Amino acid sequence: MAEEWKKLAEKAKEPYNKIAAKDKERYLKEKKAYLEKKKKCPKEEKKPEKKAASPKKSPKKSPKKSPKKVVKKCVCKKPCPKKCSKKCCKK
Repeated sequence: MAEEWKKLAEKAKEPYNKIAAKDKERYLKEKKAYLEKKKKCPKEEKKPEKKAASPKKSPKKSPKKSPKKVVKKCVCKKPCPKKCSKKCCKK
């Protein structure tokens, strides 16, 4: 779209430029009126609002760690689960 605008002849751009100029004037008038109105209005004294006491956040707790399961070592020196099929663990 930008490329098309650049290629457009100045005569073809004129109506759009006129509309843009009028809109800019309107904007400046509205801005001026707004700023004057803002100056005329006395500033309302704002009382600082009391914030409701927010509950104090406790420090983040680390997740509870379950106690480590003790795995007895077998005669064959390998970790041995409770239900082991090895002969050395059946004792």
